[in-house]
Amino acid sequence: NIDYRGRYLIIALEKLNCKNADETYQKITELYPKNASAYENWGLLLEKQGKYDDAIVKYMKVVELDPKNASAYRSWGSMFAAQGKYDDAIAKYLKAIEVDPKDFTSYVCCGLLLVKQGKYDDAIAKYLKAIELNPSNIDYRGRYLIIALEKLNYKMLMKHIRRLRNFIQ
Repeated sequence: NIDYRGRYLIIALEKLNCKNADETYQKITELYPKNASAYENWGLLLEKQGKYDDAIVKYMKVVELDPKNASAYRSWGSMFAAQGKYDDAIAKYLKAIEVDPKDFTSYVCCGLLLVKQGKYDDAIAKYLKAIELNPSNIDYRGRYLIIALEKLNYKMLMKHIRRLRNFIQ
């Protein structure tokens, strides 16, 4: 019942006397400094505001408090990806996978960046693993797999065309 919970949230926010969500999370983390969820939610808020470096700081705090939090590593990776730091992002996605080998979303995120880097074989492996872990959502992940396969075939085709051109000349 959102109405019921919403009233309590409003009362809590009034008691905290906060002007905005950032200030609310600041006060919550002061009151509960070991609450990893508060830092993670604060990071998500900062992400939506486009404050990627600030969000990264919050995700770092989450994994300090909860080293097995795969979603924090994935979110941290997404911040690097948004900044164009693909190698750093892939490293965080791989850490999320290490922490939770069933985190299919991290496989997809990693695959997307591997395609951007032209590492199609690696991307395909990540997409296939995501599909294996979550076959009920194959349509979504299948599209990415098809894109990677098409790019891989294009790359291989261009390689053969270059070889043929060299042979003809």
